[in-house]
Amino acid sequence: MARQTLLSMGYRVLSACDGQEALRLCAQETPALAILDVIMPKLGGPGTATKLLEMHPDLPLVFTSGYSADATQVPDAVAKAR
Repeated sequence: MARQTLLSMGYRVLSACDGQEALRLCAQETPALAILDVIMPKLGGPGTATKLLEMHPDLPLVFTSGYSADATQVPDAVAKAR
């Protein structure tokens, strides 16, 4: 839904099915923003964020989750990644 909304607003969107694919895409292009699910296959959002920030230190991050219990994982992950 977020992808479709951003596309309809004229943004270019790179989509990845897991954290590893996101890293491959971001190695080829510098994103303006990363929207990550906390729980993703192969490499979760916090791990992906850490690696993305190594590649692009000033990259803004937005975390999403369908599980409210996952919200407690995000602040620690962001603090460690920054």
